[in-house]
Amino acid sequence: MTISKSDYMLFLRHPAWLWLKKHQPERLPQPDANLQAVFDTGHLFEVYAEQLFDNSVKLGFSGYEQYLSLPSKTETLLEQHTPVILQGRLEVDGLTCIFDVLQRFDEQTLNLIEIKSSTKAKDEHFYDLAFQALTLERLGWRVGEISIVHVNNDYVRQGEIDPQQLCARTEVTKEVKALLPTTKKLVEQAWAVLEQEQAPSFSPTLVNQEGVKDTNWFKDWLNIYKHLHPDLDAYSIYHLAGANKDLLSEFEEQGIQLLADIPLATKLNSKQIAQIETTRSGERSINQPAIKEFLDSLQYPLYFFDYETLSSAIPFFDGMKTLSGLSLSVFATCN
Repeated sequence: MTISKSDYMLFLRHPAWLWLKKHQPERLPQPDANLQAVFDTGHLFEVYAEQLFDNSVKLGFSGYEQYLSLPSKTETLLEQHTPVILQGRLEVDGLTCIFDVLQRFDEQTLNLIEIKSSTKAKDEHFYDLAFQALTLERLGWRVGEISIVHVNNDYVRQGEIDPQQLCARTEVTKEVKALLPTTKKLVEQAWAVLEQEQAPSFSPTLVNQEGVKDTNWFKDWLNIYKHLHPDLDAYSIYHLAGANKDLLSEFEEQGIQLLADIPLATKLNSKQIAQIETTRSGERSINQPAIKEFLDSLQYPLYFFDYETLSSAIPFFDGMKTLSGLSLSVFATCN
């Protein structure tokens, strides 16, 4: 059994996520259309980002047999002092990862570059790169500069896409190398989880391992938790709008399982209070005076703007920047 970079990132989100993937993968949901669209956007951006690297050799794989042969192919290219290797894979001590970009610096030093379709370097990227750096170090390589190639949010398309303008690069060497001691400990913890015969607790409040900065992974596992418990009461605390890990942890410690049992004295926002009160009464909550006040404030003619959202790291048309919710639109007028 191996721990890949993606396996490790699942472990950081929740220990049970890694255990399920390795021992009971059939229980996990398949990527939906939205998640697949994210993957597709990332792959499309990679095509342009890889054009930044001259004298590169791209490996990658299209099947399991090619995946298995990747480490030997990557090692051969390293022995040949290939300047830049794209989509190579290395494996050591049960750890394996596919590197977006390995750039030779000198005889024993490799620069490590990750390609991300986000508009900036994020904390979660540091953990991803720290795992890669640990793998390289265990293979006897020195890791030089570590950086992230991401989308330049100021780029405006005019004509054909210009990879040099579309992409930005942020060095994160200091941040990533500072995580190496923590990464070594977390990898050992991940192995310990995999050796368990029974799955770890599925509780959503167990996200984020010790020493890992909160990177808003709570919602990711909460969705998995609901998938694993299709019979979960519709009025469970895990359906509380905008709930966070700390709030649910407090409810669990108090033995509270249902929305109706949550004390209103708890630190809640107005939406959560309304949800709890409505759950208790079993009746819809309609603020008719506020609705009337809003309708009375409207002045005719009214113009309606309807839209379907889309997003892409690559601008589709001239004069357009990276999309994060812009869309095609339809106007309607009501006199």
